[in-house]
Amino acid sequence: MATEPGRPRNRGVPVLGPAILIAVGIIFFLNNFEIVPWGVWGSLWRFWPILLILFGINIILGRTKAGWGISVIVAVALVVFIVGVAVGASQAGWIPAISMESTGETRAGSVNKELSSIQEARANIEFGAGRLSLDALPASSDRLVVVDYRAGTLGRAPRLRLQEQDRVGVLRITGDEEVRFGRTTEPDLWDVHLSRSIPVELTVRIGAAEGNLDLTDLKVQTLNLDIGASSAMVRFPTAAGSTRAFINAGAASLTLEIPTSVGARIVSESGLATVDSSPRFSRSGNIYTSENYQAASNRLDIELKAGVSSVNIK
Repeated sequence: MATEPGRPRNRGVPVLGPAILIAVGIIFFLNNFEIVPWGVWGSLWRFWPILLILFGINIILGRTKAGWGISVIVAVALVVFIVGVAVGASQAGWIPAISMESTGETRAGSVNKELSSIQEARANIEFGAGRLSLDALPASSDRLVVVDYRAGTLGRAPRLRLQEQDRVGVLRITGDEEVRFGRTTEPDLWDVHLSRSIPVELTVRIGAAEGNLDLTDLKVQTLNLDIGASSAMVRFPTAAGSTRAFINAGAASLTLEIPTSVGARIVSESGLATVDSSPRFSRSGNIYTSENYQAASNRLDIELKAGVSSVNIK
């Protein structure tokens, strides 16, 4: 059938893509005039699955006249939704601040939590990029944790959250929600110091970073270590009694330093990793055992999963 003069040839002109561009443009406009903070993008990205749903609806309905009309309504609703979420979240104070600084300056400081009546701790440390070190506080300290930091390239200072129940402290250390992008080339640096006076279950997640975990004087009962494209050194406790460690390494360079007085047993699922061990460890298949494992008063059991990594056991 011939198309009537004056009528459009294609009623199914895509509308969802332009609607997204309109919504994004409006939010950028509001960002520029400081009506909505730049941190709104950290909240909006969580809604990305909605785009897949709407694109599917647009494909199904956009080829017919009635469906095209519905797509227009959906697109308008999408613009209203996106802008509404941005403005609403801003008014409610749910949006973390993002400062676009170019001064080249770094922030430095120290944060801490008091030990108080806590007799046992579960500590979770999440560190993205930069340099992370961990060791023990002095025996005389009344703190559970002290973190000295320098916020460099990403400008992420540590944020401490502590909950206490039945004298068990649950501690979480993450990068704060305020991100400062600057011209400085200095990496983020955290020096974490934990109390040596109480038992601790420790979980550490390291991204593309350099890690130095000196657990020598800590009473670590359980260590969960997850490292990505990182370089990490772990020195294990000398007198923690019994310690279990679960280590998952991606494309990492990992050194495990075990005190000679500690009896150790390492079960390795190394994949493509290269594992080198000290002569004091005997090897049977994928199991490495120190000579004093059975007789030692302090024992260490490690389950190691490594991808394309280099592992050195000392």
